[in-house]
Amino acid sequence: MTYSEAFDLVDAGQGRWEVRYRDTAMAAARIWRGTDGFELRDWSNRVVATFPSIDDALRRLVTSPAILPR
Repeated sequence: MTYSEAFDLVDAGQGRWEVRYRDTAMAAARIWRGTDGFELRDWSNRVVATFPSIDDALRRLVTSPAILPR
């Protein structure tokens, strides 16, 4: 499964996006544009990792879904 099959990206304004599971529309994570790249955040607002692109952050969710609750 690719990230585009698994998730939808919803614009949350000012360099922030909500990542939602495509099949349920439940929130999976947040992505914020930071000074060092794109921060993948959990719903407690903790930074999981920083990536050079949104695509890379979404790929991480597909390959390591256990990092965030479903």
